[in-house]
Amino acid sequence: MELQNLIIAVVILAILALTILTYVKKPQKKISPQPLQPNPSNGNTAIVLQAYERLVTLTERMGFNSLTQRLQSDILNAQDLAAVYAETIRNEYEFNLSQQLYVTDHVWQAVTDMKDQQLFILQQVLNTLPTNATGATLNEALSLFLQMDENASLQQTVLQLIRFEAKKHI
Repeated sequence: MELQNLIIAVVILAILALTILTYVKKPQKKISPQPLQPNPSNGNTAIVLQAYERLVTLTERMGFNSLTQRLQSDILNAQDLAAVYAETIRNEYEFNLSQQLYVTDHVWQAVTDMKDQQLFILQQVLNTLPTNATGATLNEALSLFLQMDENASLQQTVLQLIRFEAKKHI
C-alpha cells in the first residue's frame, strides 16, 4: 500500500512538472478584438462587471473540488467519470465564450489556459490509475494531487487575476 502511494506521488509530481513546462512554453495565441471599455455614461460598466462575475463562477465550477462535489457517482468507473468531468469543463467554458467580449485579453487567456490545464491534469491523473479503477479512486487521486501542491491548478491564480481586473471597474 505504501509503495502504491509512493508511486502515485511520484507520478503526480511528474505530471505537475509537465504541466508547468507546458504552461511556460505555450506559444501566445492570436490577438483577439479589444474588450469593451467601461463607460459610465453608456452603461457598459455593469456589463463588464457581470462578465467578470460570470468568469469567477466559471472558474469555480471548472475546479476539481467543485466537480467532484457536484458530480459524484458511485456507479461510474474512473474513465467514465473522467469523461463526465471533461465534458462538464468543456460545456461550462463554451457556455461562457461570449464573456471574452467584455474582459481583457489576458483574463480570457488565463481562463482558457485554466480550462486546458484542468483537462490535461484530469487525463494525466486518469492515466496513472489502473484500467479497472472506480470513480471514487479517480476522485481520491485528484484530491491527492491537489493536496500535494495547492498551486498545482491555475484556479486560484485565475481567480486572483479576475478579481484584480474587476476592481479596476468598480
